[in-house]
Amino acid sequence: MTLSIVPKPTHGSLEWLNIRRRDDNGKIVFGASEAPALMGVSKYGNLVDLAINKWQPVEVKEPNESMKRGNYIEPSLIAYACDLLGETFITPEVMFRNGRMIATLDGINKTSNIIIEAKTTAIYSSDNDLPPDYYWQGIAQLACVPTAEKVVFIVLDKFMRFGTWVLKRDEEAIAMLMLKAEEVGTTLDKQELPQYDALTEDQVKTLFRDPSGEKDLGADGLHLLEVWAATREAKFAAEKEEKLARNAIVNLIAEAEYGVVDGHRVISFKARKGNTRLDTESLEQDHPDLVAKYKKTGDSTRVLRLMGDK
Repeated sequence: MTLSIVPKPTHGSLEWLNIRRRDDNGKIVFGASEAPALMGVSKYGNLVDLAINKWQPVEVKEPNESMKRGNYIEPSLIAYACDLLGETFITPEVMFRNGRMIATLDGINKTSNIIIEAKTTAIYSSDNDLPPDYYWQGIAQLACVPTAEKVVFIVLDKFMRFGTWVLKRDEEAIAMLMLKAEEVGTTLDKQELPQYDALTEDQVKTLFRDPSGEKDLGADGLHLLEVWAATREAKFAAEKEEKLARNAIVNLIAEAEYGVVDGHRVISFKARKGNTRLDTESLEQDHPDLVAKYKKTGDSTRVLRLMGDK
């Protein structure tokens, strides 16, 4: 067990991301929030996605809606935890590292035996059991803080209710996670992919950006091409039928705002304000030098087409 405490840069900054990418010796490390992907229970990615993330250049991204919500609500959830548990919890200005795992904590008490993990979720109900992805994130936090006896999840759930889950220290689960982190980290250090069943199209696009040559697809490939072609034809036919049905329905509604069946509103066709957009074509005509200054070319990508497609 190699424990250390690391000063915490601004959350989400380039420095913070780098600390969650590699340790002082250049070895791959994993943040506690990446533990679910390590253990195969993440809704947002698998081991290959994790590998791609670790190998790509570090990039600071704009926070999405979920991250913004968490940033604003977390302090309130920590305050709620203080009242609920009768303890003082602070958000530490350090990060906790154990081997290949590193954790940024939302809250911890003075004796460092209770960790607080604040969650806002549009998916989970606090009436249900602790979700598997939260479980492994909590195990990672416990692995990084050896004095911690439990993680208390303070959640604002999908019904906008306060709730809690308590995860007690489990040395067997911690050992499993640490072993997995070491196995996967060692593989990624060698620039090798972890074991996987099949790559997704997006993963292939990212891993093999500059294709060349030909490859015989064989009988299995021919069968898959036939399945894809047939599926596309069925999709196009369904889209055509959908369009015909929509057109027929809007003709029935016409000038009305709602469609009614047996006195019950079953469909709406409301007017709404138009979106405000930047007229880039006019801007480029009037200020070509200014537009050229801020133009950015995206990364190249690959496009999958059946031969004969336009």
